[in-house]
Amino acid sequence: MTDASVHDQALRWFAALRDDGAEEGAWLAFRDWLEADPEHARQYDALERLWLDLEEGAGAPGIVAPGPAARRRLPVRRVSATRRLAPTFAIAASLVLAAGLWINLSARPQTFVTTDAARVVVLKDGSSVHLNRHSRMSVAMTAGQRAVTLDEGEAAFDVVHRPDRPFVVSSGQRSVRVLGTAFDVLSHKGRYRVAVQRGSVDVDTGPDDAGSRLTAGQAIERVGEARPVHSSLSPDEALAWTQGTLIYRNASLSTVADDLSRYLDKPVIVGDPAKRVMFTGVLQVGDEATMARQLEDLLPIRVSRSSTEVRLTLRGQD
Repeated sequence: MTDASVHDQALRWFAALRDDGAEEGAWLAFRDWLEADPEHARQYDALERLWLDLEEGAGAPGIVAPGPAARRRLPVRRVSATRRLAPTFAIAASLVLAAGLWINLSARPQTFVTTDAARVVVLKDGSSVHLNRHSRMSVAMTAGQRAVTLDEGEAAFDVVHRPDRPFVVSSGQRSVRVLGTAFDVLSHKGRYRVAVQRGSVDVDTGPDDAGSRLTAGQAIERVGEARPVHSSLSPDEALAWTQGTLIYRNASLSTVADDLSRYLDKPVIVGDPAKRVMFTGVLQVGDEATMARQLEDLLPIRVSRSSTEVRLTLRGQD
């Protein structure tokens, strides 16, 4: 998309939002447009600077703004009635309105939901979130804090360093607090895990946990109310799933099945004898047949598939 077309889009937004009857949906769409591409925000900022220049009487050639004394005498309404300046101040009014509503909308939680595909979300502060399949999170940006609630699923965060605005990810009674780093959070069916790729994070896994600080290559996992378990990993492993790779170190087959259920869009059930199977290895994310074949090649199990579920049983005991 050319700069000219982006500029035209910005102008169309100004025109559309001048309507006092603009619905909330229009403002939300305007916000999405701003977040869709950094160039959109740059064009917006350029227009805002133009407006400020005009207001200060240093506007574009050919536009004569009243001097400070005249402006003190003239209410804004009379200045805006000047035919020559009317379009400019109409745009300015739209910008004021847009900026005010933008601040309000930014403070409101914005919800993101994924189903059968992952999604990358770029937040207003420039931080990015890789939201895994079947996940749900909401984001609220305020002047003092960047607050994310991960209701369900998994998300990998790459957070822009802002010492004045901590970045907090909450999942029920559990939370991660950072200033700027890259890390992964999983919250699914009582299983909570945080793994750090870069920097450090402060983690609170809930009741009876005094909290701990994790640095790059460290992880913590807690299932239900069981004691949190610390582990080490290669920093790149923390976010490996974003590249379609699932890495396990001595993980129970139930843990693997729990992950696969989110990728295969159906329950993955482990038979009782097979729950004793532990897995260390790598799975490549693919379609159901491909992932079933990998499991049967790497583990002593049989994979039975139907339209409603996938069942893992110990080979020879099914």
